[in-house]
Amino acid sequence: MYGLIVKNMKKFTLVQKALLADIENYNKEMKWDNYLDHKAEPHILEESIAYLDDKDFMLEAIKIDPFCLKFASERLKNDKTIVKATLKSERFVDYVFKFIGEDLKKNEKFMQEIRNKAKNK
Repeated sequence: MYGLIVKNMKKFTLVQKALLADIENYNKEMKWDNYLDHKAEPHILEESIAYLDDKDFMLEAIKIDPFCLKFASERLKNDKTIVKATLKSERFVDYVFKFIGEDLKKNEKFMQEIRNKAKNK
């Protein structure tokens, strides 16, 4: 796999491991970007319905690419651990905030904590 460093990979199925590697490769090769003669390709999880409510899988996916939060189930978009994981990524960008679940957005204390951490990156 493309240098994927994931703790406890044993807990994932072969399909999940392949998806995580594909997410890493998607980012490494900048398939999300338009440049020269390259047209941006859809995100690996965009067409997936499996694993989007699997907390362990989505946690690892978000560590690779915080944009994966967009594809997480509503339950996971409202999970503090999942949302905090977006901040740990080197690729964190402000647009991830719009993918946070509505219930969690109502938690002003948590959202302020997230904003402060994002500012200090």
